[in-house]
Amino acid sequence: MLRVLIVEDEKPIRELLDDFLSDEGFDTLLAENGQRGVELARAEQPDLVLMDLMLPLLDGFAAMRALKEDPETREIPVVVMSANSVLLLHLSDQLLADETLRKPFDLDQVLHVIQSRIGVNSSGE
Repeated sequence: MLRVLIVEDEKPIRELLDDFLSDEGFDTLLAENGQRGVELARAEQPDLVLMDLMLPLLDGFAAMRALKEDPETREIPVVVMSANSVLLLHLSDQLLADETLRKPFDLDQVLHVIQSRIGVNSSGE
């Protein structure tokens, strides 16, 4: 089963993504801050990371940089979520994020981005 790490400090969004992706056949890992997200990514090696930018302890920029600089996690696709389109554009310019999603997002859009990044069909296979 493919694993997606959700790094999101807002509990309702984290739970929504967790429930939705679980229903779609993915195994999910949850982190409420950037530091925990980096720790989980290193320990669990998920197939993809969904990461908010505005996070406590370690913001999304620093967490993403840590993942991309680590030989053990640099190949894990990171999809960044933010309501701030200027920040998303900056990330695209810097080539830090593999993909970006603007909040509020449509769940079908989230699924499409995940599937396109890890090459699976709608059943998670």
